[in-house]
Amino acid sequence: MPDGGATALLGAAIGRPRAARMALTAEKVPAATAFDWGMISHQVEDASYDTELAELLHAVTDGPTQSYRWIKKALAAATLGELAPVQAIEADGQRVLIGTDDFREGARAFRERRRPDFQGR
Repeated sequence: MPDGGATALLGAAIGRPRAARMALTAEKVPAATAFDWGMISHQVEDASYDTELAELLHAVTDGPTQSYRWIKKALAAATLGELAPVQAIEADGQRVLIGTDDFREGARAFRERRRPDFQGR
């Protein structure tokens, strides 16, 4: 079960079909694909990571921080209106799912480094 509003955030970023596929299959997405889909804003080579990070941090920290606060507030209002109800559904789902046999099997399989054998119970 996704957490932290991921069902709303991921669907908004990459579309419902891709988000559903990732949630249902636990699909790992390479960085290049995540960038192409709009999941991440930057993709850099390992060798230039520190330099590009320093440049980005410098640009942000030297910018108009009061304006940033309002920009973030406006972006959240425009895109995260459904976040609270989605997080409540995710939390409800997690509370129910943690008591299932499938949850216990998944945890055992993870500890034993094997594929789980889910039975739908």
